[in-house]
Amino acid sequence: MIVPLYIAEYSQAFLLVGWEKKILSKKHKKRCAASRQQSLPRMIFNVATVRLIQQSILSFEKSLQRNTKPLPNLQFAQETLAQIKNKLDMMIQAEGWENETEFDYNEMWLMYTSLALYLAELRFSASPEQGQITACIALCKQFQKIIENTKS
Repeated sequence: MIVPLYIAEYSQAFLLVGWEKKILSKKHKKRCAASRQQSLPRMIFNVATVRLIQQSILSFEKSLQRNTKPLPNLQFAQETLAQIKNKLDMMIQAEGWENETEFDYNEMWLMYTSLALYLAELRFSASPEQGQITACIALCKQFQKIIENTKS
């Protein structure tokens, strides 16, 4: 049952809720900020999307192998790429898609970067597939939004 409030009661209730919210936000500021930074938004992948990410990761690995300059974070990038590949393989091999797979911020960045490079590769290929280009653009936009929203 909804009880209508008069304007004076409504403003008192609003002030009370606002006051409590202010106290709670001061009291739990650090705890809430830490939990917000740790959890990334969720993305849902289908099989075709996972396969596209796998193709972009393979292309990115090939470009790392072709590089002749010493890179400061090359070992870290290779370890992170191996983790991504394992997670994507587990997703493909899973019987049900009910299980969630978590990716950390570095993994999200590498997937975004590999997709962006793969998109450039697709656009400049001799026979580009429009479906793959469209899917790659959509994924890049999704990853970009997630990365921008989780900047610390």
